[in-house]
Amino acid sequence: MVLDAQRRDDNDKFAPAITAQIRIFGSEADGWAVGALGRYKAEAFAELEGELETGLLVSWNKHRFHGDLNVVAGGDFDGGEADGELLGRGGYDVFPFLRIGAEGRARYRLAGKVDLPGGRAWDAFGGAQLFAFADRYFGAVTGGPNTVGVADGLGWSVIASAGGVMF
Repeated sequence: MVLDAQRRDDNDKFAPAITAQIRIFGSEADGWAVGALGRYKAEAFAELEGELETGLLVSWNKHRFHGDLNVVAGGDFDGGEADGELLGRGGYDVFPFLRIGAEGRARYRLAGKVDLPGGRAWDAFGGAQLFAFADRYFGAVTGGPNTVGVADGLGWSVIASAGGVMF
């Protein structure tokens, strides 16, 4: 279960989100896993209208190499807006507590009349990633080129995150 708040691209407001994620097949001992997620994202803290997303998650690890591929799609409750996204991540454990790699995400507008900034139906970000972990806790910093929220050309972003795993 993940609880977070982030600035939404479509209305520039901070909004809460809750995500449930479950492993369906595989395990860490197998070196691979397949899972599913469900996510509710509010419009803003005072506006509970929002969107639902579902996704398929695939992960593998072998000899200190790790990879993830996530396919997620969702839309708002009245069916007027929908998008899909593909996220990929890969890395190598250089130490028992530190992974280096890269992550990228591409999103595409599947339905709706509202274009993303710059009149595009898509946006993307990606870049290098440092991922530190200890026991059930983790932190990551990802930085690189970005078109999310950028009207013209290409921007740059740095994303920092931290969290923990319950079980």
